[in-house]
Amino acid sequence: MSRPGHEILDELEQTFRRFTIQQAPQDYEALALWSLYTHAAASFDYAPRLVLTSAEKRSGKSRTMEIAAALTHNPMMTASVTPAALYRSIPNDGGTLTVFADEADTIYGKNASSETAEALRGFINAGFRRGFPTMRCEGPSNIVTAYYTFSPVCIAAIGHLPDTVVDRAVNIRLRRRKASETVDSYRLRTDEPGLLDLAAAATEWAIEHADEITAHTPIDVPVDDRAADLWEPLITVADIAGGSWPDRARDAARHHTGAEADDEDESTGIELLRDTKEVLELHHGDRIGSSSLVELLRGKDESRWADEDLKPRRLAMTLKEFGIRPTRMPSGSGRGYWISNFEDAFDRYLTPSIAPIPPTPSPQATEATDLQDDQGEQSSHISVTSPPSVTSSDRPTENRQSHPRRSRPESVASVTSSRGVDGEEGEQHLGPQLFDAGFGHGGDAA
Repeated sequence: MSRPGHEILDELEQTFRRFTIQQAPQDYEALALWSLYTHAAASFDYAPRLVLTSAEKRSGKSRTMEIAAALTHNPMMTASVTPAALYRSIPNDGGTLTVFADEADTIYGKNASSETAEALRGFINAGFRRGFPTMRCEGPSNIVTAYYTFSPVCIAAIGHLPDTVVDRAVNIRLRRRKASETVDSYRLRTDEPGLLDLAAAATEWAIEHADEITAHTPIDVPVDDRAADLWEPLITVADIAGGSWPDRARDAARHHTGAEADDEDESTGIELLRDTKEVLELHHGDRIGSSSLVELLRGKDESRWADEDLKPRRLAMTLKEFGIRPTRMPSGSGRGYWISNFEDAFDRYLTPSIAPIPPTPSPQATEATDLQDDQGEQSSHISVTSPPSVTSSDRPTENRQSHPRRSRPESVASVTSSRGVDGEEGEQHLGPQLFDAGFGHGGDAA
């Protein structure tokens, strides 16, 4: 019999609070949920990424990643691993690793144009959804081979990462610790054994509840679209774990999705659309001429449109991308826009994509539901199944399966083989290993 899931989540959260400083309570909750989720990742169709970013060094990214690596399922660092070894390390029986990529500027930075960086980007992007393999050419004959890379990934970087990564991730922004903020020192020899024991308990819980996790479809998920894909696995493990965690997981989803919407760098088109909405709120009438709209935008306080010499032609080209086109006005006064034509774009692009909270059912509806339950009606769950997988001659089809965790991930030296991904020298299939041995006291401690 495994430990109760809510007790495991409580201890995971307290571990992150003990050794790291985060900005909000929901950050600790998200870290705990993601850590437990990795032990049940084989039961899901999506693999949420965890992104740790900061403005400067020494903000706690490496320490947070170090704690997470000790608490998650089959951790593997990519600091010194070749793409050939990484692609071959994902279990071919449907199991998963938890991949940790520190110093992600080497993968996504301006100078990250090498084949290794490209291969790692492909690995991270393709592994978000089950059943979408990465296709590589093998050996001198360039035999096309499918590699399944479905696994949780944690990425740490200074600055910001591409939208293709951020949109698939729980994003934690770290700051440098104040002198008044204290944390416990973390030492591998004395502290890691306790964390590994907690990780083993999480694995045992995930295996014991694998059928419940697979069959469960959470309700009242407070986010939608891509955000729902990445938060549903975390909310599912919270629902199965019980205690206060179902509510806390939904609160964390709302917090992080809203924060990401607030912090998101707007494109030029979105900025122009937002400024257009603001100036039109001061306009009276059902139409506006192109030149009049440009004049309002150029005169808007703290806007950049006057400095950039916005003209009607550029305005029309930008708004066209949102389905808004100028027409000749009935008065014969030139071209312009119907105000009603902006409403659809305003609703689609300027409204946060957070699902509304369902209304509280009325007492009569509650009584009717209770009566149905008394009569033996039970709520049904949708069983989530994996889409058909692409296979190759030497790569079996993905299956869902939980794998027991080792007592401690091993640190291994590189072992080369005669053939690698894309024909380069690669590393043999080493299974779930920790490739970077120097992940103890170095890095930017919290």
